[in-house]
Amino acid sequence: MTESNESQFSQNMAQAQGVENTPGVSRQKRQQNIRKELAEMAQKDPDTISLGEAERDTQRAKELTQELLQIQQELERIEKAKEIMGNDFMGPEQVAAAFNFDPTTIEVPPIPFSAQELERAKQLGQFLILRIDKDNGGNPLTMQRIGIILNDKLKDNGKVFSNLDWQQTEEFFTTDFPKARWALVSKDLLGYENNGQIKDEDEAKVSTNKNYLEQTQVLINYLKNEVFQGGTIPLEYTQAIAEFDQEKASIGAIIESSNGTEWKRAAEMLENLQITQLLRQSSVEALYDLIVYFQITGVRLLSNQYVWTSCRASDGYLVRVGSFWFVGASVSGSEPDSRYDNLGVSFSRSL
Repeated sequence: MTESNESQFSQNMAQAQGVENTPGVSRQKRQQNIRKELAEMAQKDPDTISLGEAERDTQRAKELTQELLQIQQELERIEKAKEIMGNDFMGPEQVAAAFNFDPTTIEVPPIPFSAQELERAKQLGQFLILRIDKDNGGNPLTMQRIGIILNDKLKDNGKVFSNLDWQQTEEFFTTDFPKARWALVSKDLLGYENNGQIKDEDEAKVSTNKNYLEQTQVLINYLKNEVFQGGTIPLEYTQAIAEFDQEKASIGAIIESSNGTEWKRAAEMLENLQITQLLRQSSVEALYDLIVYFQITGVRLLSNQYVWTSCRASDGYLVRVGSFWFVGASVSGSEPDSRYDNLGVSFSRSL
């Protein structure tokens, strides 16, 4: 992509913030509504319309035309993102197909990433996914709801869940839902590629066999060195990293404490870190991402590994999701000092 095209793409991204986001109405549907309203205005009899009404219609027509232009630009940006990401683009049509939803009811926010960021994400083995927060009926898209919508069955007749028991009464299962936004997500745990094959010999880049705190440092290093390649990092991330640097020594001491219940306090502190919320998937987002990607591509990510999420269970364990095979995804939890060769972290960002 040329420098001028890149500049225009970024400029259009900024303009998209002004597009009206009518609740419950997709951009395509909003386009239809605008064109219908404009057509109705054009059909009015000029001999019977009052001067005041004509002035109001003229102003309204200008506003609608501008909104229509902005919507068209955003739809073009979505097409450009699809072109860049290829099979790793999971937009409104793909999400609708994955859950058998009506795509015209899906609200689509502006993509917050520039073309350059998308191209870098593609190089790093990430996919772009639109996460939605409710189903066609307006119900929160919780883990529980996902299972109900799909009747616990995926396109190959495999199951959604493999081990439901205590999870069914947990808040992360019954209440939490994805934040409605676009996200760039790594297809593998950090340090891996091709669905579980070790990629980096540098132990510092590998997220398995590390506790939750150590994994968080791997995430930060990846953000700095791979995603932004040593360049300028958005303020939200720099503030979150500063908080982590300030807290990590005390959290580390608590994790290693011999006190039998102190690990629960460490787990809560880790969950509440800004960097955790910015760079880790929530439990429902992890499941959502696995399902949408599989339903569209036929590829089961994390088929023999687990991602440690940003959520805690009621007993204090930090929730992990994975082992996503024909028998369904496994949802369990671990103490923050746990280190396993199949438990790592995926990268996920929406800024």
